[in-house]
Amino acid sequence: MEHVATVKRLVAGVFVGGASSRMGQPKGLLPAPSGGSLVERTLAMCRDLGADVVLLGARPEYESLGVTVLADRFVGIGPLAGVESLLRLAATDGAVALTCPCDMPYLPAALLVRLLESAPEAQAVAVRRADGRVEPLLARYDAARCLAPITARAEGAARGESGAVWRALVDLGAAYLDVTEGDEDALSDWDTPEDVLSRSRP
Repeated sequence: MEHVATVKRLVAGVFVGGASSRMGQPKGLLPAPSGGSLVERTLAMCRDLGADVVLLGARPEYESLGVTVLADRFVGIGPLAGVESLLRLAATDGAVALTCPCDMPYLPAALLVRLLESAPEAQAVAVRRADGRVEPLLARYDAARCLAPITARAEGAARGESGAVWRALVDLGAAYLDVTEGDEDALSDWDTPEDVLSRSRP
């Protein structure tokens, strides 16, 4: 794939910090249908976009990948902490930040390209399903513009307020990249062993 043309540097963060309690093992290390592991597949797609890649969340199981890990500054508030850490890194030189989950085995690279190229006037853009559900972990941010509001939301979450990433996107006045019903299966994720057994390639 050709790199996405962009003036700003692109930094991509892949979420790996979840407990994976329902799966019983780190989801990102599950074998991807296309070969390698799920997290390696996602990292490769982001690199093909020209991104510098990092892992969001300190999990020792991923150390062998040799990829920079961003530990959460705000512990115990969920994936919002990963977003905040990524934006803090990317904002130092005004980069664009892209967040991706590690558990979508059929996520198409073309969708990431569309996400980067859509609604350029918006400071944040997230993917939205045909039924209106937002995929808050699949989003892009203008890091310098979004860092302060995201940090404020993270500080609130540390005090017991909501730390939902979708609420943070609302704070930012995010735009949304709508996918068609035909793309729905491509956004399926693996949360349980039953998901891995029951879901075949769309």
